[in-house]
Amino acid sequence: MKKKTIPSLLSISLNRDRLLATETRRQGDRLLVTRSIDVALNLDPLTADPKLAGRELADHLAAAGIRERRCLICLPLSWALTMQVDLPDLAEEDLNAFLHIQAEREFPYALSDMTLAHSRFHRPNGGQGAVVVSAPRSHIEALQAVFRAAGLRILAITLRPAAVGADLRDSKGSAAILINRSGMDLMILGGGGIQALRRLDTRLPELHSGDPFDPDPVARELRITLGRRAESTENGDRVVYVFGNNRQLDCIVPPLNDAMARIGWRVEGRSARLGFECDYQIDTEPDIPAVAAAGRLIFGLPLELLFDIEKRKRHTKLWGKTYTRRTVQFGGAAVAIAFLFLLVLLAREWRLANLESQWKSMAPAVAQAEKLREEANRLRPWHGARSESLAIVKCITEAFPEEGSLWTTSIGIKAMARIKAECRATNPEAFETMRAALNEAPFVNDVSLPNIKQAKASQGQPASCTLEFLWSGDVQ
Repeated sequence: MKKKTIPSLLSISLNRDRLLATETRRQGDRLLVTRSIDVALNLDPLTADPKLAGRELADHLAAAGIRERRCLICLPLSWALTMQVDLPDLAEEDLNAFLHIQAEREFPYALSDMTLAHSRFHRPNGGQGAVVVSAPRSHIEALQAVFRAAGLRILAITLRPAAVGADLRDSKGSAAILINRSGMDLMILGGGGIQALRRLDTRLPELHSGDPFDPDPVARELRITLGRRAESTENGDRVVYVFGNNRQLDCIVPPLNDAMARIGWRVEGRSARLGFECDYQIDTEPDIPAVAAAGRLIFGLPLELLFDIEKRKRHTKLWGKTYTRRTVQFGGAAVAIAFLFLLVLLAREWRLANLESQWKSMAPAVAQAEKLREEANRLRPWHGARSESLAIVKCITEAFPEEGSLWTTSIGIKAMARIKAECRATNPEAFETMRAALNEAPFVNDVSLPNIKQAKASQGQPASCTLEFLWSGDVQ
């Protein structure tokens, strides 16, 4: 897959109280430096509120007309700890694990509290070594939060001196000094990488004050460092390259060259040898480390001492954009409502389960009660508080002849109004006697005797008929 190119980049060097930003873009085979700012910061980006510090950073960039959002961060060497280790003969995928183990042993922090970078090199007598650099993870995370708040996208984080003197990595052993505002960074280069890094806390004279530069403290630190790295430098070029702007070089290089000549080393000044062509559209002195690091990323050249950056996933970015106090309040209210609704459902299910258990225990008694209720409904006309049905039966029996020649086999009462009875008699005249008596009885209307059948003495069957009449009474 073709590597994605970077057409433009914002390189930022910062300390806790100062910001140096350089906007660069590619123009053919040349690097064009379009804008640069060097301003003081009111807020410490490591301890201040990320939103406030990010707003201050964005305001400085906007005031300078810088619109580039992709950026490279160059950390000061004073924020880092360094060590040198010998690399064993391990597979490439196991070397990082080995470096992490060595860092956890040597540095006074837990591995989870550090962010690591390294530069590997070949020793003159064979074998490989590496310089391991540790920066506090809290610093990296604080800067990431500030730059996100400023609307910047971090592509890489490295040390400020990492890209300086990149063309000297393959030398036989040289030293390089990077001049900063508050001191110097010393590097031992060779074997294809950086062999040592050290911060020299030497106060530099103000260039406009006219005070002479005292080279002895710097020369003493150089002798100590070079003595510790004699294996790498004794057969080398024995040259100390000093990187800075022209005024700094004019002030520092001549007296330092005289001091180092006593031990057989010479000092050369280098201002803008970056390994690629560069044009400047700014009036101020360029920030050489920032320009060098930005150019190497833009042109796809290797850049050492890159710290690991934890890139946020897409859903994390979306959450970061929508995470506000209002969304938290609405989200909390929604969660509370959902929780209450769930409690109501659970209480309902518990209540239903409890009622079902009670029903199962009382179901046999309910079935028996239903059966008794149905039987009571069937017998209610005979056992209710109303005596109308008994009055009807009494009216019929009082109409029977006294000699007992007539009787009934069934009596049907429909809606306490229509009466139908099946009668038997030994003497058919008894039917007429009953009819006459019912016609004179109160509440009785429309008496009829359909279907009169004569008796069959030979077969022993009595006479029969059907008695029908209407009842209009309401007897209590």
